[in-house]
Amino acid sequence: MAEYKYDKSLASEQHNTLVMLDAALAKANLAMRPSFEILGGTAMTFHSIDAVFTVDIDLANKQQKQVKEIVEPFVSDMAADVATLPRNYRDRLVPYSGGEFESFDVYLLSIEDLVITKLGSWRVKDQEDLTKTDILKKADLRKVQQIINTEFKPDMASKLLVRFSSI
Repeated sequence: MAEYKYDKSLASEQHNTLVMLDAALAKANLAMRPSFEILGGTAMTFHSIDAVFTVDIDLANKQQKQVKEIVEPFVSDMAADVATLPRNYRDRLVPYSGGEFESFDVYLLSIEDLVITKLGSWRVKDQEDLTKTDILKKADLRKVQQIINTEFKPDMASKLLVRFSSI
């Protein structure tokens, strides 16, 4: 079981949020075991990429109402409604390496899929994540292009590729 971490790093703070979430879900004694697919700055941090500072934990997957009521103080699934996610992103999910949790499973978007979500959002913050961190050095850029070309409709693929070529 994942344990509380005591250093002052952002990764530890976010990990500790998951530990508290685990305790809250354990008390709820749910019939199902939720799965959390983390994206955004937290996923970058857990992939050891220094993201533009973030403390929120965003999920790529929607949660059932019963789970959502418990997890809302800790994580948000609102990104699931707006994130530009490749069709097969779940095939590339990476298990969280910070420890196992009693009440839920945790996965991170692959680095390549994180790049694509940043291209899709294209806010200043996302552009900075792409240009001011080492995410592009850690990503397989050919794979990013391949995913864009094969998992998006032509109009969206074209938009993402134009943004990709501009960075």
